[in-house]
Amino acid sequence: MKPEEEQQLIQIAQMYYMENKTQSEIAKELHIHRSTISRLLKLSRQEGIVEITIHGLHDQNFPLENRLKERYHLKYVGVVTCTEGLTRDQRSIILANKTNAYFQTILEDHMVLGFSWGATLRQVANHLTNLAQHTPLMCVPLMGGSSGRIRSDYHVNAVTYEASRNLDCGAILVDAPAYVESASLKDSFMTSDFMKSITEYWHKVDIAFLGVGSPNVTMNKWRYFYGNDFFKEVEQGKVAGDIAGHYFDIHGTYLSDTLDTHLISINKTDLARIPYRIGIAESLEKVDAIRGALQGRYINCLITTQETAKALLNSANL
Repeated sequence: MKPEEEQQLIQIAQMYYMENKTQSEIAKELHIHRSTISRLLKLSRQEGIVEITIHGLHDQNFPLENRLKERYHLKYVGVVTCTEGLTRDQRSIILANKTNAYFQTILEDHMVLGFSWGATLRQVANHLTNLAQHTPLMCVPLMGGSSGRIRSDYHVNAVTYEASRNLDCGAILVDAPAYVESASLKDSFMTSDFMKSITEYWHKVDIAFLGVGSPNVTMNKWRYFYGNDFFKEVEQGKVAGDIAGHYFDIHGTYLSDTLDTHLISINKTDLARIPYRIGIAESLEKVDAIRGALQGRYINCLITTQETAKALLNSANL
């Protein structure tokens, strides 16, 4: 390898692994195609410029991961350590990198990838990579959008599109709100040819990337989606959290079919059959929501922080 080629690999590796820049950001800055960045990152590992260490028994989070995996019968648990003083975005980036590391181990050709919405999911989409260059892949939203009432980059379409850009693959976007005013309006959306094409993909999703909503954290965002009837159940203390618009109590019990007649989202049956349902969430405020998602089997993989993992284990023993 020529010295200038080695220097380029070092530069790209440093930007990606040390500066937490996405492949798209690096491609734009260096005026190189995004797929070339992916290939050069893979080459940097093959040439020994980058060495990835997987911590096992000596990792302080390994026992936590095993206990959570056993307690909730999960396929995978990834626990990260976040130091004090980190911003929410910084914590989300750490979770996103952990998610991508696991993603590399399960990604195969011809997979369909599904996404929900939110701040954490946006970071996940930003940091997904296709190091082995699997093809073809397809990214799809798992629910309708938020009608412009949240940050545009948290919108399910923005998340889905950003993931497809970083993975250099196709995407289909949803042209419908998450929550509509009547059952008849939902029927009109769901029977359109466009929505039929999306629901066909919902039957085929292989990996779902899912945020976990909580009334303790996302109350105002939920109000935008669901309206006052929903908040009657919140006030009665029933709602612990939601996954892709499906809400449940702390035991994971699905609370009401009322919203189903208004909700445009992957249905519970299709969600349950997805082989990898990866929940990415953290914070003490979300412990009840995450616990409910685990108990109800809405997710079968979990990426979270050490602090949250300990709280989940403690709450399970109550």
